[in-house]
Amino acid sequence: MQGDVLFSTMGTTIKTAKTRENQYGVDFTYQYEFAKVAAENGVSAYVLVSSMGASSKSSVFYSRIKGGLEDAVSTLNFRKLIIFRPSILDGNRQEKRAGEKFGLIISRFITSFILKNHRPTPVDVLAGKMIRMSLDQTVGFRMIEGAEIFSV
Repeated sequence: MQGDVLFSTMGTTIKTAKTRENQYGVDFTYQYEFAKVAAENGVSAYVLVSSMGASSKSSVFYSRIKGGLEDAVSTLNFRKLIIFRPSILDGNRQEKRAGEKFGLIISRFITSFILKNHRPTPVDVLAGKMIRMSLDQTVGFRMIEGAEIFSV
């Protein structure tokens, strides 16, 4: 595997994965192993989509997986590491997610006047910001959260 930038956007839900072990495999193991091989082969930049609230010390399983992945990839030898922590992602999905759809409706309403950092993140806005940040020549670590994802 060779290249300049690795974009990592993989993720699943417990409903789709069926077990915590399967979800961990998708949300941590596959992404970490791919990132490790990329770093070993000289890929200089890694751009990861994580999640708002990610922390390896979280009591929430999903947040703990995402935080653990952030911690793990930060030890790899990338010249540039950019981690995005969006709120709930807003975009077309092939599968039906009733809970997520309800959450988006509530989020859009609440965040229109308060909690602006928690507003749903349109996937096209996130993708555009990821590309722009990957093209920036700045090296080192950046964490992009909330409203900063929406800034130009």
